[in-house]
Amino acid sequence: MRIFTDLSAPLLATSWALLVLAVLLTAAGWVTARRHGMRGTAAWCTCVLAHVLLALQLYALIAL
Repeated sequence: MRIFTDLSAPLLATSWALLVLAVLLTAAGWVTARRHGMRGTAAWCTCVLAHVLLALQLYALIAL
């Protein structure tokens, strides 16, 4: 049954590429936050959400 639930090679490669892109964009966000500071609750909520989603995506890729 596992043979039908595994991710295909192109889908797995695309998932890793998207994870790398997300990490790069998050790093760019860190640079902006470092230069201009975190302004308000919305910025902190976005930051926390981005990190949680990155962690979940990484977990899903490693667990598979």
